[in-house]
Amino acid sequence: MGVQIRDPWFRARLLARLVNISDGCAGIGRERHGGRRVERGALCEREWTDLNDSSRIQIPERRLPECITLPVRAGARPSPKPPVRIYLGSEASQFRPERVFVWSIEQVRDPGRVYEIHMMKELAGFDRSRWTTGFTNYRFAIPHFAAGGRAIYNDEDQIYLTDPAELFDLEMGDKGFHGFS
Repeated sequence: MGVQIRDPWFRARLLARLVNISDGCAGIGRERHGGRRVERGALCEREWTDLNDSSRIQIPERRLPECITLPVRAGARPSPKPPVRIYLGSEASQFRPERVFVWSIEQVRDPGRVYEIHMMKELAGFDRSRWTTGFTNYRFAIPHFAAGGRAIYNDEDQIYLTDPAELFDLEMGDKGFHGFS
């Protein structure tokens, strides 16, 4: 997967998780030992961080959403269309759904087009104390972060079964936004 990530801290974390999945250990078996989880299998034995325990994950607040860029695939003819901009609402404990979301786009996207996935989580300047989730009202800041133009908003528990560019390229007429369920 051709992913370009600008933030070195986020890149290291993402790559570490991708390695954990791709090295053959995922799904082999997890056991609890003295309050910690250990993965056991023929290929590995190591501690595993429970991604659903948000109290253990310390992510510094960011001024802007982290951007994951899916560039034109090698050998594909570049599209003249603008990049597909997707803003993903998420929170620190939702690393696995984020990874599945990006994977789902990678599977169905136009190989000749650039896709920008902006991770909206742990952003500075927002009082999240009364939000239902850690990303409830980030969607209202998309016009600020996108600085004009088009964008798609998704929650972290959604996936794409067809190319998101089809939604991105829909004619909007004189409307400021479209909502779909």
